Amino acid sequence: MHFETITYALLLQLLMFVGWSALLLAIALLMNKLRPALGQWSRWWQAIFVLAIAPFIVQPSREVNAFIPDVLKSPWQVDNLQPLLAHKLSHDIIEYEFTPLILFAVMAGVLIGTVVHLCRFFRALNQLRKLVNQCTPIDVLRSATAAQQATISRHSIKVVKSEQSISPFVCGLFSHTLVLPNYVFEMEGSAQRLLIEHELNHCKRWDPKSVIVMRFISALCWFNPFIALLEQRFLLQMEINCDADVLRQDPKNKLQYAQALIASLKQSRRQSDQLISSNFADPHTNKQQFETRLRLTMAATPSKSFNTWHLLLLSLTVFMVLVSSVGAKPFIIVSDLWSVQQGALPITNARISSGFGHVSSFRGNKAHKAIDFAAPLGTKVTASLAGIVVSADTTSLNKNYGKVVLIKHHNGQHTLYAHLDSFNVSVDEYITAGQKIGTVGVTGRTTGPHLHFELIEGEQRIDPSEMLALVNNL
Repeated sequence: MHFETITYALLLQLLMFVGWSALLLAIALLMNKLRPALGQWSRWWQAIFVLAIAPFIVQPSREVNAFIPDVLKSPWQVDNLQPLLAHKLSHDIIEYEFTPLILFAVMAGVLIGTVVHLCRFFRALNQLRKLVNQCTPIDVLRSATAAQQATISRHSIKVVKSEQSISPFVCGLFSHTLVLPNYVFEMEGSAQRLLIEHELNHCKRWDPKSVIVMRFISALCWFNPFIALLEQRFLLQMEINCDADVLRQDPKNKLQYAQALIASLKQSRRQSDQLISSNFADPHTNKQQFETRLRLTMAATPSKSFNTWHLLLLSLTVFMVLVSSVGAKPFIIVSDLWSVQQGALPITNARISSGFGHVSSFRGNKAHKAIDFAAPLGTKVTASLAGIVVSADTTSLNKNYGKVVLIKHHNGQHTLYAHLDSFNVSVDEYITAGQKIGTVGVTGRTTGPHLHFELIEGEQRIDPSEMLALVNNL
């Protein structure tokens, strides 16, 4: 049951991840309509991409802390083991109804797909490495302007020449390599400088690093189509922004730049994928996207650069969405969603030795605020409800409890398991209903082996009989 529950939880979390990224994409598209200039900024799409995957990488912290209800710290006495309720309970631990084969098959499919896509990513990375190693290093790029040569030196960019008819590109995660095919050197000097300027703009913007990281994440999240759409938006806008930067510096050569773009496209269409690089003419770019780039290239004025106002708007939007994502907690432990008032018996086939409200001289004629389950020493104790372990020791609570485990649940309630002989959980650990947490013992103040089970709501101990479905059996 425990493994099935975890599997179901993971699958539902993946579905919630897909839904979250779909919501963010819808917000981004809406903002693009309301403020078109924002959608023409590649960093906008990159920020939305990061927000979309943030819950997938770092789950919001669960509501776990060292808070322990004060009522559990007050003096307390256990009762004796008078056999007031001598009948046996035949309840089995309640399990969720799953279809294990389907769950495992779907999960296996997701994992296999992830492995396949990651293998493709690393294979493309290896092919790119081989391509670069086959190139001829260029010590001095004579066709570059003085400013371009200064950029190459400042960013420690390695320039190489390829014999293959590919698109010019830059690549590298830690250091940049500019790859120029032979046909670039056959172009006019101004066309060469335009192509070189485009690639150097990628280096200035750290685009090669972004491309590698985003391609890796897209491979990891292959099952989420909205992540791929956000990546495509970023890649297209990245190229458009570099085009605009080139033409902003040399607006008189629009036609020559457009011709260079078309020539590069014709050459690169005959080549294999350049998946892990910032391409001047990516073979995967569709016809409509190329038409968009050409139309913007030939526009009367290139798109404007982005000022402080755009940065402020982007930062504000990212902050608001991030706060909303944490507030909504897109990743919720699935068992918590199904952990309603019905709980599983912490011990099966045990005898209730003292019920809730029982009065005994052992505790000074005070009403018993728990249910005691008499069982042999070492009997397995399981969690009644899913939750987070708040305490698992002999010192956090009153010493009369002995070895104790305290679990906090999604609805704010706590369940307490006392007098344990041993426990195998730790603080902040997530526990599913029915999972073993320890064994029956005689630690603390007690007259014999049994489990002392409490249900706490706020600062009040309440009768757990209804939660454990014991009402009809008492």
